[in-house]
Amino acid sequence: MNSLLEPRIIEELYAASAAGVRIDLIVRGVCALKPGIAGLSEISACARSSAASPRASRVFYFQNGGSDEVYLASAD
Repeated sequence: MNSLLEPRIIEELYAASAAGVRIDLIVRGVCALKPGIAGLSEISACARSSAASPRASRVFYFQNGGSDEVYLASAD
């Protein structure tokens, strides 16, 4: 994704991480999620920056109990 700044989304990602959900994010720009904080995002939250082209597609992949969902989005 381009950036991750929305507080409500970040809170939900922290809650999912605390519940044991593996979260692997590739964020091209600004990311307000703080990975690796004990008691908050210590389990599996990860944020990386990417030098991907601003025109590249974004792919969101979700897996829940064997049910996979893939969403495609534009870069902007």
